[in-house]
Amino acid sequence: MSGVAANPALYSKYRAFIYSGLAVCFVAAAVAAFVSAAHSDGFNTGPLIGLGVIFLLISAIPARIARLRVVLREDRVDLVNPLRTYRIPWTDIERVDTFVFAGWKVRVWTKGRPRVAFGLSQYNKYRFGSDPAHDAFDRDAPAWIRRGYAELQESLQTRKRA
Repeated sequence: MSGVAANPALYSKYRAFIYSGLAVCFVAAAVAAFVSAAHSDGFNTGPLIGLGVIFLLISAIPARIARLRVVLREDRVDLVNPLRTYRIPWTDIERVDTFVFAGWKVRVWTKGRPRVAFGLSQYNKYRFGSDPAHDAFDRDAPAWIRRGYAELQESLQTRKRA
């Protein structure tokens, strides 16, 4: 891992920025609802507090999506996915590959099971059922996915040689 940080994180900075901004908007709406509840006449307090809680819960979704990433550590790879974070030791990784199905995705295979690396994948690029034969990863995938995939591949090969 020539010249990179101790634990480089591979992800889309653009996607992280957009989803972080969306989460901040929902938090601001929740704060506005709580402030309105504090200054209300008491009749509207309950619904405003409930609305604020709903906005806070909704803000957790884009906040988690903004955190999607693949972190390369010395002893393992962390796949930070929407619902779960996988901590996979380098020795357990059999291979890393890509596939196209409604977008570009990177997979990490461990013990015969694939784990999609959401932090290095782009969904909703194509409509459902698009023909993957016409989508070449090296030609059509966004640059940040190709760079991240290459870094992940290089790290895996370096550790397998050691």
